[in-house]
Amino acid sequence: MIDEYEMNEEDYWAQFTEDMGAVSKTELPAIMKAWADTATSYSKHNDTPALLMYYNLLSAVCKDFVHIPDGDLTDDIRIHLCWIQTSGTGKSTLWRFVGPITKSVFKKINETGTHPPQLRDAGEIADTFFDVFSLVDYTDAALIGYMDKKIIRNDEEAELHGEQIGDVYYERVAGALEGNGIAHWDEFEYSGIFKESQHKGNSIVYLNTLMNSLTGESWVINKQLKEGGVVNCYCQRTVVAMTYPPRNLQEIMATTGVLPRMVMYVHDVPSFVQDKIRRELISQFGVITEREEPPTERFANNIFEIYNLVKERFVEVGCDPLKTMTYTQEARDRLLYEYDKMDNYISDSRKEVKEILDVFITRLNQNLKKMAVLCSISQARSIRDKDKRFIVTGKNVEQAGQIAEKCYITLVAWLERSLRVRRTSVTEKSMLSTFKTVYIAMEKDEDGFISKKDFLSEVKRESKKSQASVYNYFKSIENLFEIEKQGRAVFIKFKGEEKK
Repeated sequence: MIDEYEMNEEDYWAQFTEDMGAVSKTELPAIMKAWADTATSYSKHNDTPALLMYYNLLSAVCKDFVHIPDGDLTDDIRIHLCWIQTSGTGKSTLWRFVGPITKSVFKKINETGTHPPQLRDAGEIADTFFDVFSLVDYTDAALIGYMDKKIIRNDEEAELHGEQIGDVYYERVAGALEGNGIAHWDEFEYSGIFKESQHKGNSIVYLNTLMNSLTGESWVINKQLKEGGVVNCYCQRTVVAMTYPPRNLQEIMATTGVLPRMVMYVHDVPSFVQDKIRRELISQFGVITEREEPPTERFANNIFEIYNLVKERFVEVGCDPLKTMTYTQEARDRLLYEYDKMDNYISDSRKEVKEILDVFITRLNQNLKKMAVLCSISQARSIRDKDKRFIVTGKNVEQAGQIAEKCYITLVAWLERSLRVRRTSVTEKSMLSTFKTVYIAMEKDEDGFISKKDFLSEVKRESKKSQASVYNYFKSIENLFEIEKQGRAVFIKFKGEEKK
């Protein structure tokens, strides 16, 4: 992926078209492809976040049926999303498409009343109820709950609590994070993660805790009360967090540990794209657009069907979530391939970038496993032979890898630019030599011109550097080339040994 922050408008849209094509080539499960196509008709150019929201929703409802064995460890399949993108570029619009589908799916599950109950501390059993909670208040009491002081006022209450009339008892009031479903942060910038606030430290602790694996014992959020005792919050939600690009993103990633545990999509939309969006909005003033109602129920029914198939499989394997899925050697081989791609992509990056991404790569690989499982689950509806369902294949890893790669590449490009990474003079000389060698070797037209796109692709292959690195270096020596445009196609010709 070319660094869109440095490219011109023509290059940006050419790259966007190429990226969209790359997604379609992955042969995603039918429901995921339909989901992305429909979502982007409402929220333009946001196909990747749309697919991440699909993962988020499906993982939320299937979390009790599927756990991933990983050697001596196990993990649940929840996908937590942090979408960081320029304001006014479709984040809220996309949620207006996804939110109603989510609520409809949860309603269908709740109405059946057949989801397994949850075991809590001290053997307490609680019914599982799914809902969407949009977070607007970030106080401790609002997030995790509190103990409400009560006074026994009659014989019935006294008998219930084993105390006398007039005695005091405390009743736990659940916070917003309590329960199952989705915790939606439409303004994640106010969560305390990015900005100093009186609740910042606690917010980081709460988020880290709720993202701990549900297969362990450390996912329950608890807080020591001043008056004594502890309030517990049983959060099994997935998180959808959205915000604009903060100035201190790299610092937060390096120090808090929260963001690397989420699947991050970072997109600082170029100013010319923002201008295009604003002009489109202005052109719609006073215009009534005829369009079909969002296919909320169609998608809700499809996801509910997948949910029921997974639940049925869960029961068939003795209600053991570790046995719901089977995993092929091909899937493990593909995971290693995807890891190598990510590792090689930053091979030429400076120490500052690598230190941040080392943690991120580890977490992204774990999320990649979950996304591959969710791809396998998503295609269960289309597989007639029940014995061939719920098998995680190399293709499933590839499907998930294409989406994970977009998240990774956009983050790398953002970090490299925000940290103002510059290549050493040695690297620059090596790159210039590679550019010249590739140009000489390529077939040219009668005037000595070659395709810019093909040229940069070949340089990337020869240099084994990222597309962002290759493109950014090309921009620094662009004056060494003659440039001609034919429609969207760009052709270049090397001028010779002329110096910058």
